[in-house]
Amino acid sequence: MKFIFWFKILSPHQVPYIRALADLGHIVTIVAEAELSPARRAMGWAVPDVGDVTVQLKPTASEIRDIIRASGTEAVHLIGEIRFEPYGQLILNCLQQDRCRHGIITEAADARGLLGAVRQGKYTLERYRCGAKFDFALAMGRRGVRWFSQCGYSASKVFEFAYVVEEIGSGNDELAS
Repeated sequence: MKFIFWFKILSPHQVPYIRALADLGHIVTIVAEAELSPARRAMGWAVPDVGDVTVQLKPTASEIRDIIRASGTEAVHLIGEIRFEPYGQLILNCLQQDRCRHGIITEAADARGLLGAVRQGKYTLERYRCGAKFDFALAMGRRGVRWFSQCGYSASKVFEFAYVVEEIGSGNDELAS
């Protein structure tokens, strides 16, 4: 099977299971705006080992369209936190125009306070604007499932998913420092 992940960065919280998919023989690509953001580098994050995963950084609009068209009908596209940005909106539009299988992979937003209500409105609006076309939502933990259900996503399309970190000594020792 072919998986294409669309992210802002190469996150050490995502790469372990993505690398495992490639190790199982799947064709896996990560398309990201950057390896890491300057803020994450300042926090001490290192670029994670992606193993046999193909990585494409900062594609142009034309390259995004080419990646999607070349992916074929068997590919599954998973979109991370970028979907609220212009880059992510372009990706979503192309995926939906080409009727590709796609969904989101994300954690719940912070629901606390007035800003929490604003966030819920933002995610509910997403549900009405393009979310109904998602084939699935992989939500981090039970809290993520509750969040997306509260925002109007169909329970039959929301699945509890993992938030992953690697153990020290797992082959990605730079995360330990």
